[in-house]
Amino acid sequence: MPNICIIPSGDRQGQANLIHHYCKIGWDVYLPEHGTGNLNWKKTATWPGLLCRSLKNPNYRNLDLHGFKRTEGNIFGEGRFIQLEDNGSLYEDRSIACELIDFEKEKVSIDAFHTLRGMDDYLKSALALAKKYFPNAAWISSTISPYSQTPPLGRVPENVCRMMPAKYVPDYSDKNFFDFYPSGFEFDLLNVKKDETPRTGFASFNHNFQLRYPEEFRFFRKLNKKLRKHKISVPNFGGNTVGQGADIKYSQASFAKIDYTSLRERFLLFFRGSRHFHLTWPTLSVRNAARKTAQIKASVVLKPNDYGGGVVWYSLISGTPIITHQRYVDATNAQDIIIHNHNSIVVTTVDEAAKAILRLERDEEYLNKLINGMRATYRKLVPPEYWEKFRVFIQKSLQQD
Repeated sequence: MPNICIIPSGDRQGQANLIHHYCKIGWDVYLPEHGTGNLNWKKTATWPGLLCRSLKNPNYRNLDLHGFKRTEGNIFGEGRFIQLEDNGSLYEDRSIACELIDFEKEKVSIDAFHTLRGMDDYLKSALALAKKYFPNAAWISSTISPYSQTPPLGRVPENVCRMMPAKYVPDYSDKNFFDFYPSGFEFDLLNVKKDETPRTGFASFNHNFQLRYPEEFRFFRKLNKKLRKHKISVPNFGGNTVGQGADIKYSQASFAKIDYTSLRERFLLFFRGSRHFHLTWPTLSVRNAARKTAQIKASVVLKPNDYGGGVVWYSLISGTPIITHQRYVDATNAQDIIIHNHNSIVVTTVDEAAKAILRLERDEEYLNKLINGMRATYRKLVPPEYWEKFRVFIQKSLQQD
């Protein structure tokens, strides 16, 4: 059985879904154990691998076997939720498993390695790790910068697993490529129901909203102002610090529980409070963000770009309609995923956005039409033959590299 090493980055959704994809086609999946190699572990998501069944001991989660030994100096803050929340029972499918490996201590034959979304520093470290521990393995890349369309390090790989929606430039259509979509496994991993009923309200999921996307933030404020007279409010979830994903340490709910003992951290608290996060917005854990997405009538996506597409993925998995603007659809190349009047409402003005929310709030038949449209879109994107196409792509990658 061939072996894949997924080299993790801050891209938790890519990691979770790749684990599932490779297991589905019969590969054994390995990830470097926290602390292995020269990766920046403070910016590396490890919770997907930890919540998975162990390849060697599938009755247990890797979390049970490896623990979660982290200090504030080497923790990717998003992951702390696995200690603070009830992770629930193990998902049923025993064939979906991975092993966490310290490659310094244990030798494993790796046939291919897969790099995730990230920037130059991540890709440089990932390629160095691969060169050191499995120099003859084939490279499969999903590496695109969240903020730039140019290939990190200028490296143009031969095998590109394009995680959609994302605007890959170049588009790599002249290479061995595959368009990758979410499998739904992440919800199973988190013990979140995909189909929640009844649905109520709306939500936005923009971390550091006013700093990252000031134009869209003004749009969002004007939208809520228009909705106020109808007694509707769209909350935004995402008051976290920069570079730490959905770090609930800085959520409004948990803020009072934090014990800041050093003068340095008190200073950083003041600095971040004014510059990096908005304390009136709670940060949802990854699990609660998935649960919230499945419970609402629509996800409100107001961004100029988003090459990770996390909110879109969760909406696809849960059959949740999307309200967004046309420039987001164009920027992310999401025309086949976000389809106006089928599974989403695409707007250009604040007035149109307000009307979209009011219609979904009042017109249950139209809401159900969009929900069913999103589910139909997902089935079209991930039909039964999708898995065979992925298998062929991976086999071709072994021959190409």
